[in-house]
Amino acid sequence: MPVSDRSSWTHTAGPAPQTPPLAGDAMADVVVIGGGFTGLTAAIRLAEAGADVAVLEAGDIAEGASGRNAGFLVPNLAKADPATLMENFDQQRGGQLAKSVAEAGDTIAEFSQRHDIECELKQSGWIQPVHAEVARDATYRRFEDYKAMGRPVAWLDAGAIKEATGCGHYVGGWIDRSGGTLHPVKFAYGLARAAQRLGAHIHSQTSATAIENDGSNWHVKTASGSLSTRQVLMCTNAMGGGLRADLTSSILPLTIHQLATEPLDAGMRSKLLADGQAMSDTANDLFTYRLDGEGRLITGGMAVWPFGDASGLGRRMIRRATKFLALDKTPRIETFWSGQAAVTTDFMPRLHRLADGLFAGFGCNARGIAMTHILAGALADLTAGRSEEQLPLPVTPVRPVPMAKLAGLAPHMWLAHGRLKDTFNRITAGSPANSRSNQTENHQGRKPC
Repeated sequence: MPVSDRSSWTHTAGPAPQTPPLAGDAMADVVVIGGGFTGLTAAIRLAEAGADVAVLEAGDIAEGASGRNAGFLVPNLAKADPATLMENFDQQRGGQLAKSVAEAGDTIAEFSQRHDIECELKQSGWIQPVHAEVARDATYRRFEDYKAMGRPVAWLDAGAIKEATGCGHYVGGWIDRSGGTLHPVKFAYGLARAAQRLGAHIHSQTSATAIENDGSNWHVKTASGSLSTRQVLMCTNAMGGGLRADLTSSILPLTIHQLATEPLDAGMRSKLLADGQAMSDTANDLFTYRLDGEGRLITGGMAVWPFGDASGLGRRMIRRATKFLALDKTPRIETFWSGQAAVTTDFMPRLHRLADGLFAGFGCNARGIAMTHILAGALADLTAGRSEEQLPLPVTPVRPVPMAKLAGLAPHMWLAHGRLKDTFNRITAGSPANSRSNQTENHQGRKPC
C-alpha cells in the first residue's frame, strides 16, 4: 500500500468551496497565511468583527494537517493537565487556558452550529484507556483534574473499557463525553464557506513567497500578485515552507501516518466504539482508532525509522488494530496517508508577536482541532488590540530548537525506547503479583465514578 498524497477524508468530503488563486495586487485589513483550521477560524472571527480579510493557502483547502488528521475532538492537551498549567503559568492565565481547553469540544460544536458547518460532528466522547498498571495513577489524576472542573467525565473499569472499545487488554481508563469526532475536510470546507459568507477572500494555490514591510504596511508577495495590509497572521503550523526560518526551527515536525480501511460490515462495527467515540490510549507507542461515517476504521501510527518505505508501517498498523480489537479477519486498507504535526519541546502551543502587526500561532502538539480553535481566537484578539494579559496564552518570543535538524530525530528515538517500555510493561503485567486489571478500585482504594 503506497502512501497516498491525499487522505481518506478528501475522497469523502464532497466538492470543495471555490477559492480561486490570487490574481494581481489588492489590499486587506488583515492577511492570513494558511488555509487550515487556524487560519480559516481566525478569518471568521475577524470578518465577524467587520475586518476585510484575505486568506492565502499554498495548496488546496485542507491539503495540510487540517485534512490529514484522524478527526479527533479531544478537549485536553497531550502532555499538560490543568494542574500542570497552573504550575507553568500564573493562576489566572493557567486557569483560563485550562478552561478554554476543557471546553473546546462544546465551543467548537456551538461554533459549527452557529456557522452552519456540516462536518459530521459528534460529541459522543473521547476515551483514554490505560495500557498498563504503571500508567494508572497519572491517568486517574488527569481524570480527577477534569472532574474537579465540572467536566462530563467518568472513570471506567477494565470491563467498561472493553465494552466501549472492543479492546480487552486495558486495565481501566476514562471518558470525556464532551469530546468526540468530526470529518476534518468537511469541517475545513465549512469554515471556508462560512468565512466567505462573511466577506473574507480565500485564495488557494497561492503560496506566499515573502513578507516585507515598508514602514507603514506589510506586503505579502506571491507569484501571481501581492496583498498590502496593516496586519498579518501566520497560521501555517508545521507547513511554514521556509517563509520564516525562525518559526520553522522553533518546532519539531512530526510525521504521523494514518490509514482507513474499507467500510467494515455491520457485525464488526457493532463491537467497536458503537456510539461513535474516539479512542487514544496511554501507551508510549500510542494506539488510536475511530470509525468514520461509513464504517471505515481509522487508526494512526508513527515510524521509528523516519526514512525509506513506509508500507511496512502500514502493515504493522493494521496488524496491531486487528489484534487489539480482536477482529475475526484483517480489514483491507483503502487509503494510507501521512501528515505533519508541529511539536514544541514542552508540548505547549505558542503565540508570537514577530513584529508590529505580524503575529503567529504554532504548536498544536497533536491536538489540532481543539488547539487551532483556541489559537485562532487568540490571534484574532491580538489583531483587534486586546490586551495580552486577557489572552489564554502568553505572547512569547520565538525560541529556535537547538540543533533543530538533529533534534527532529528525537521523537523517533523516544518512540523506539517507548516501544521497549510498552513491551516490558505488558510482560510484567502478566504476573499475578503485578496485575490489577480486574480490580474495581483505583490505587488509593477509591471506587471509579
